[in-house]
Amino acid sequence: MDKAVVEALIRDQLVALGRVMDERPRRPWAAPEANALGHSGQPLVARATGMSRRTLPLGLRERERAAAPALAPGQRVRRRGAGRQALTARDPTLGAVLETRVEPTSRGDPPSPVRWPGRALSN
Repeated sequence: MDKAVVEALIRDQLVALGRVMDERPRRPWAAPEANALGHSGQPLVARATGMSRRTLPLGLRERERAAAPALAPGQRVRRRGAGRQALTARDPTLGAVLETRVEPTSRGDPPSPVRWPGRALSN
């Protein structure tokens, strides 16, 4: 079967399962998929799911030592501090620059905090 077709099938499976799975059960699901595809399976599954190729062996280890337990309410999927850093944390001036690019007059629903960029963006 063509690699593009297999990648599309895996992506479709993840979209269908993504509504009921967070990051923890995705790893043990994706790792055997990659192994079943052989040598080129890990890069293919990584591309299709957006996971790191290093994450897939972790999923195999989790699967071998039994599935990861379900999260209790309020428990985190990732360690504190993991994930993408906020853009404002990397560039503290970003918020102020964006404020200068947004029109001061409100549009739409007045109680809404949403503000729209005006002509200043094209400068």
